[in-house]
Amino acid sequence: MSFKEAQPVMPPSSLEEVEQLVLRLYSPGEAQRVQQIERQLRDLQHSPEGWKMADFLLDRPTSQVRYFGALTFQINLNTKGSRATLDDGGLVSLGTRLIQGIITELNRGEGPLVLRKLCSTFAVYCVLDRPDHAEFCVKQLVLSLLQGTPVSDANTQSSTYPLSTLASNLNNDQISACLIFLSSLKEESSAKIAGYTAQTTARVIDRMKTNLQDAMTIFSECFSIAGQQRLGEDGTSTRIQAFATYSDWVFFAQKAWQGSEESLGPLRELLGPALAWLPTLSADDASETIQVFTDLLSSFGMFFRADHLGTLLQIITSPWGMNQIHTALQDPEDVSCFVALVLAFADVTMEDLLTKPNSPLTTQTMCKFLTTCKGIAAIEDKCVVDSLEFWHAYVENVVDAQFEDDGPKPWIGHAQAHIAKACQELWVKIQWPPAEVYQALDQDRQKEFRQFRADVSDLLASAYPVLRSELSKAIVHGCLDALNRQSWLEVEAFLYSMNAISISEKATEHLILTELFGSDLYTHLQNPNLMIPAHTRRTAVDLLGEYAKFFERQQAYLPPALEFLFASLPNTALAQRSAKSIASLCSSCRSSLTDKLVPFIESYQKFLSLPTATQYTKERVLGGIAAIIQALSDQDEQADQLSMLLDFVQDDIRVAMGRFSALQLEEAQVEVATAMSCLVGIAKGLEEPSDNPNTNGKRADFWITGPGGTVQEQICETIRMAMHIFAKSPVPLELHGDVIESICAVFKSGFSEAVPGPFVLPPRVTVEFFATVSAQTPRLEVVLNMLCAFLRSHSTPTSPLINTEVSQLLQRLITVIRAIQDPRDEAEISSGLIEVLTRFMPKYTDVLLETPSQEDLSYLLTFTMQCLIVPEYLPKRKAAEFWAVLIALPKTTSPHLDEVITYFGPTLAHNLINQVSGNATRTDLDWFTEPLRSFIRRDVQTKKWIEAALTAADFPAPNVGMDVRRKFLKALSVGNSLVVTRRVVLGYWNECKGLAGTGYAP
Repeated sequence: MSFKEAQPVMPPSSLEEVEQLVLRLYSPGEAQRVQQIERQLRDLQHSPEGWKMADFLLDRPTSQVRYFGALTFQINLNTKGSRATLDDGGLVSLGTRLIQGIITELNRGEGPLVLRKLCSTFAVYCVLDRPDHAEFCVKQLVLSLLQGTPVSDANTQSSTYPLSTLASNLNNDQISACLIFLSSLKEESSAKIAGYTAQTTARVIDRMKTNLQDAMTIFSECFSIAGQQRLGEDGTSTRIQAFATYSDWVFFAQKAWQGSEESLGPLRELLGPALAWLPTLSADDASETIQVFTDLLSSFGMFFRADHLGTLLQIITSPWGMNQIHTALQDPEDVSCFVALVLAFADVTMEDLLTKPNSPLTTQTMCKFLTTCKGIAAIEDKCVVDSLEFWHAYVENVVDAQFEDDGPKPWIGHAQAHIAKACQELWVKIQWPPAEVYQALDQDRQKEFRQFRADVSDLLASAYPVLRSELSKAIVHGCLDALNRQSWLEVEAFLYSMNAISISEKATEHLILTELFGSDLYTHLQNPNLMIPAHTRRTAVDLLGEYAKFFERQQAYLPPALEFLFASLPNTALAQRSAKSIASLCSSCRSSLTDKLVPFIESYQKFLSLPTATQYTKERVLGGIAAIIQALSDQDEQADQLSMLLDFVQDDIRVAMGRFSALQLEEAQVEVATAMSCLVGIAKGLEEPSDNPNTNGKRADFWITGPGGTVQEQICETIRMAMHIFAKSPVPLELHGDVIESICAVFKSGFSEAVPGPFVLPPRVTVEFFATVSAQTPRLEVVLNMLCAFLRSHSTPTSPLINTEVSQLLQRLITVIRAIQDPRDEAEISSGLIEVLTRFMPKYTDVLLETPSQEDLSYLLTFTMQCLIVPEYLPKRKAAEFWAVLIALPKTTSPHLDEVITYFGPTLAHNLINQVSGNATRTDLDWFTEPLRSFIRRDVQTKKWIEAALTAADFPAPNVGMDVRRKFLKALSVGNSLVVTRRVVLGYWNECKGLAGTGYAP
């Protein structure tokens, strides 16, 4: 097959050839040829002959050619260069030509294509920014249509015929043409008041105001009794068109006249006749108009007067309205526009709905209908989703009203009844569909249903403060009733609702909770002979974790709950949720579960052989068991039981070692990561409760030099075993970082303890671990964060000095810092290293400044100096913080402090001044204010260094005069607060950046 290159299209040499070119544009042909034609026609449209071409084409017999002529007129009107060629006479002639085109097109009766383009072009013409132009354009068009020939501006203004009389003589097609023009006029006017000059905007708004009454006359004619009789049934589409155009003008008025009654008043008068007309429409004809009413209510509810809202309520509750509701109930998947109207009306009249509940048929009742549609919520039933928005707003208003102290509110009881009824309906809607139905849905639809349930959950949580015990009782009694009937999807819906209101800590609700958890609910759920949906079991598992505080106070109900949870661990669908709830219950109720410790450990041992024994489930269950161990009063027993848990962890690592030896590296690293995650769970579970630390009768040295020391060694050995595998691996392993992070979490759990415990490891252990770390270690930033916590925990006034360990730590830090070639390449790690150095102060300042090698100390401090001036904000800010802390130290902190400041002072002053003189970004500026403020006030010498930096040859803002710099130095020297100093620095920075006096307010 061969492809021929398209023959070039010859430029037209006459208007007739232009016409032929337009016809060729709309006829089938090669894409390349069409592009050539488009390019030639576009050039002609913008040429000086464009006006003449448009005039010629507008008279041709083919509608496509006439459309192109009207389009050309519009393009030239919108093009500044072409528009400028029109003098006053040409402008008048153009208006006459466009009106004549509209009249001619109506007489042709060939359809709306060309007519719409001509009307929109005439609208562009009418909003041109020319004075005394097309002032009464609506009346001019009406007069011209009636006379069959264009009427001039002057004759329009002198006409004494009232437009109401003239409009009554327009036929259906002429009215439709007027409406097309009015819609276009609004669109063009809206465009002109967005982004144009104030003068242009004012002129356009004034022109719309001048034509407002005439536009209203056209609209009113469509809805007057006489007009409806004259136009008959054929005028229905015209009236629909009229109301849509009318709403466009209302929205323009809302924006342009901002609530001016003078302008909005005439527009409001049409609402009454339009509302009276609405119920005369069939369901098919009414949809567009209902949508317009809905948009008006939603976006401009204040436009409706009280009488309009009263009429609308009558329509909603009339047989016509009830039929619309019935239709929506029959097909809830297609959200009825009438449903949207009801909800928009309810939102606008919310205050009346709350305070006047005794009307014959309230909107609350109508909205309740929407929660009774058949089908799956949010999938087959879209109505309920829209209804939910109303109920959220309704409940929110009731809650707000309850907290207002403005006297009795007799309507509250009615409102509570409505909310309770809505909740009852929604309990039906949140029930899961049968499993086979749900699985057949695509993922997007499943997500929509789950989101609907989450939205209902939010509503129930909001409704609880209104209904209180009434709501919890209804949920529990509904659940127990469904349980008796073994209606498991209903049971799930009620349990889900209990999770939503979350009343575990409310003592006033313990009786109703006792009814629920004292029932045989969980006995039934464990029965393998009952066909219980997985959703029901999952929600029941979640509920136990959510109500841990209840079980903490009512411990008699705890054993069956935990028995159910442990029995659920083998279930793939329930294992993760069960493990999470076990951890929550064991942590909250640890003291009452000590006699269950051995059975729990035995249950865990059996669980290990199951496929559901994953990293997540093992960590959670071990964490729960560890919490019970923490509650034991006998330390020896604690050590024995904890050792058993650690054996489980070490068993996993030994399995990993075996896989590693067999070169099964992927499996080996997964086993190690799981083991260390379990160790984290144990460490967290063993943490002393902050509100009730158990220290009675416990030896402070038990875990260090006493019998518990072997447990600590077991913990340390576990960590060493894990690290050994990664250290010996022939290739980097993906999960190395996860294991490092877990080890750091284990260390940090001990740092946070207020009393000695198994995970409060000796300081040397942390230092030994850090000795294995290099600059290439994955998650090094996590390790550095752990070291900050380590130093912080050993810097309290009561903690003993650990100078030896801290000194060893510093030496390793120096090694890591030296391995970093450029702090800009390792911004996060560099900032972490500096933060660790900052944590040495004040308690270990001597260790920091008495670094064995003077060269090492110089390297450390030079590194922080480099970080002060790098572009990356993390190391820059941490370096500024380091020097702020160092400078603020009392001179007595260390004998070497003055030496360090004397040596590095000039460089520090230079770097700080350069940063606040424009090198720093605005967001970094505050970080330099504090070290600068402390530095200049330290002594006379530091002030001199600042002064020298301000006059240095490489000062970054040479445009700033010496008077400004001296003024800045003086302001810094005054004993102002930090807040005032920040303002001084910001003002000076603005001067250096050339922003002073520009109104820049960062």
